[in-house]
Amino acid sequence: MEALGVAKSLGTAAVAVLFGQGLDEACKVAFAMGADEVLVAEDAGLVDYRAEAFASTLASVAGAQGPDLILLRRLRRTREFAAMAAIDLNTGVLVDLTGLTNEGGS
Repeated sequence: MEALGVAKSLGTAAVAVLFGQGLDEACKVAFAMGADEVLVAEDAGLVDYRAEAFASTLASVAGAQGPDLILLRRLRRTREFAAMAAIDLNTGVLVDLTGLTNEGGS
């Protein structure tokens, strides 16, 4: 939910992506925390964390949606699958940011 707050502070639409199963309550929470849209990757293979499955799912969603920026909360597992997804998306990845600003649309 930290990432939703940052997305909102940048003045962009905040789209949450949820992985797992039985995500109805999590969807409600994401909307309550400021998500403008919630995308659900509901699959039994995403209930338990596996870097490859999370990375390929994130890359697939991002490839279809075309976001300018993907924000993830700071966890070891997000570092791992973000790096893997960045390879699939042929883009960069920044970790451990302590600040982010939007200046003139950049």
